[in-house]
Amino acid sequence: MDMKTALATSLLIVGFLVTLWFWALVEQIPGVPSPFNGGREAGLGIVFFIPPLRWLALSAAFMVLLIDGRLHAWAPYGVLRFLLPMVGLIVLEICMFELLIRSVDKSIAAFQWVFSSLMILLPLTVIVGGYLGSRAIFVIGIAGSLAAAVWPIPPSVDYIVHYPDNEADTKVILARLEKHPDWVRQVARELDVNGSPSLYPVYLLTLKPAALDEDVQEKCWRAGLSAFADVRRFHDKGENQMPGEFNLIAPIFAGLASIPGPVRDRHRAEFVAIRDFVNFYRTETPDTRHPELPDLSKVDWVPTGK
Repeated sequence: MDMKTALATSLLIVGFLVTLWFWALVEQIPGVPSPFNGGREAGLGIVFFIPPLRWLALSAAFMVLLIDGRLHAWAPYGVLRFLLPMVGLIVLEICMFELLIRSVDKSIAAFQWVFSSLMILLPLTVIVGGYLGSRAIFVIGIAGSLAAAVWPIPPSVDYIVHYPDNEADTKVILARLEKHPDWVRQVARELDVNGSPSLYPVYLLTLKPAALDEDVQEKCWRAGLSAFADVRRFHDKGENQMPGEFNLIAPIFAGLASIPGPVRDRHRAEFVAIRDFVNFYRTETPDTRHPELPDLSKVDWVPTGK
């Protein structure tokens, strides 16, 4: 092995060791030395200091490989032979930053281990491509990093349930849910937890009433009625201010009341009481009217069989 090859190989090894070091720090492997103290500053230092160090090592390695003629077959002109690895390495580091974000993104928790693994495998592929002088392997590593960084992955149902997006409208939320074919089953499991279930899973289910079977409908009615019983106490005490829960209670029962069938018929009396309360907050509360609430008086309610 001549001196140039040995130098390039050494620099490629340094680049890989820096990759392992960066990955271990991100994964918080015990005993891994860090150049920074703990805290938020340490995280920023790791993210913005170590990747440029890898880029410098790999850029130097590929420069040596270019000088050594190992990359002569990569392009017909010298400028192109220089631009291909240099631009590729820049793209790699940009994509690695996105992979880092995805590896800790709670909204795609099921895929975090994939992106954590790719943080090692993709730089390694690029390094192997350089060592072997293989343009194909190098391009596979760069293309793979780009694909992993931009490939669309919808947030998980579990994330949507437990981290509500209060800024999104119902169409956006429903579109996110429907990217998961079994989302109704997953959300409905939240209704079986011990204690009173959160209203938000019930709200999500009633965004698509036609998808709910009778068992899920009944669970939604019970959860909604339990929440309604809690908040009506404010009104019974003479409070005119609308409890915030009505922002979910009203659309929940608007959705449930739109499902013809025996479940809805059994809850006619409860619905009437809820409709009156919603109408009170929509139109009658002095100085604090809430016309944004659905008008439950317009629900077309015809008992089954009539």
